[in-house]
Amino acid sequence: MQTDTQNITQDTLQTSALPSLNIAEQISPVPLSELAIFDVTGLDATSFLQGQLTQDMTHWLPNEIKRAAWCNVIGRMLVTFYAWQIEGGFRLIMSQDMVAKVLPRLRMFVMRAKVVVSEPLNQPLFICQSTHPALSAVNGCYTLLANGFGVTTDISQAAPITWLLAHVQAGVAWITAANTEQFVPQTANFELVGGINFRKGCYPGQEVVARSQYLGKLKQRAAIAHVGAQAAALDDIFEAGSLNPVGRIIQVANEQGRAWVLFDAPHALIESGTPLHVGSPTGAALTIHALPYPVLDITA
Repeated sequence: MQTDTQNITQDTLQTSALPSLNIAEQISPVPLSELAIFDVTGLDATSFLQGQLTQDMTHWLPNEIKRAAWCNVIGRMLVTFYAWQIEGGFRLIMSQDMVAKVLPRLRMFVMRAKVVVSEPLNQPLFICQSTHPALSAVNGCYTLLANGFGVTTDISQAAPITWLLAHVQAGVAWITAANTEQFVPQTANFELVGGINFRKGCYPGQEVVARSQYLGKLKQRAAIAHVGAQAAALDDIFEAGSLNPVGRIIQVANEQGRAWVLFDAPHALIESGTPLHVGSPTGAALTIHALPYPVLDITA
């Protein structure tokens, strides 16, 4: 089991109340085409992923799911995963639009290790809701967020909620082709949602991630907001009256003429309630919502 650093984050995820999910209408369950599921197996699967991901892959509780990022050499998140143990290795979920980039690159690092990185599995995933703790797999539902949002391979459990909306409102970054290699994990609050273990060994970008954590106070932080207009990942965020952007949208869930966004900006501006806008100093205003977890130094 993870030591106290990870336990703090896990407890936070399980007890924090998330904003209500917006379900505009009841829809027939359809597979989550935006997700891909694949396996990493073999005698060296654990050590291989331990040397690549931000997460500790060596200590697991029964039925545990872990959040992890794979970073480039300058510490920007290339992709994010959900992972759990299977016989002979691990099963992982990532964004479907990252398959062509991630799987060949992962295999490039296998070299002489006894590891097989599979092709995407022909296994449809559906959204489900459960009453089990976040990051646990029980009764066929892989619960990912603290409000019971998860995925299942059982269509009978499917629920009409969207993947990105749930993650935005939970303040959990999901890296896709739209925002790949743009954000250091802490800028997206990824360590606050259990995605980084600071006591494990090296991995690509680890030096930058560690330096961001330990050398000085982090200035940019992620926040949740609602905006009365459509938006896109990487749109600039402006303070009213300033021509220089103060942050960017990390990810977005567009609705009809409006959007929920996870964005980064100086934490002091967010805390002060300074008016912020999308796209320009006079663009659509952000209505900021409280994060469902505290912003704290989990390494303190």
